[in-house]
Amino acid sequence: MKVLEIGSYPIQTAYYIVIRKTEKENSNVRKLVNAMLSDKGQAIAEEAGYVSIK
Repeated sequence: MKVLEIGSYPIQTAYYIVIRKTEKENSNVRKLVNAMLSDKGQAIAEEAGYVSIK
């Protein structure tokens, strides 16, 4: 997956997570973001064929 990491793959898509600054710390949105960014979440993303961000 090196071609994806260096950005030379001809087809790629960037995904962004955007939440309000005022979103409560224990909200479902923050829980989802934290889960996605956790080691387990990153491992699941890699298993699905995505490149981890950590």
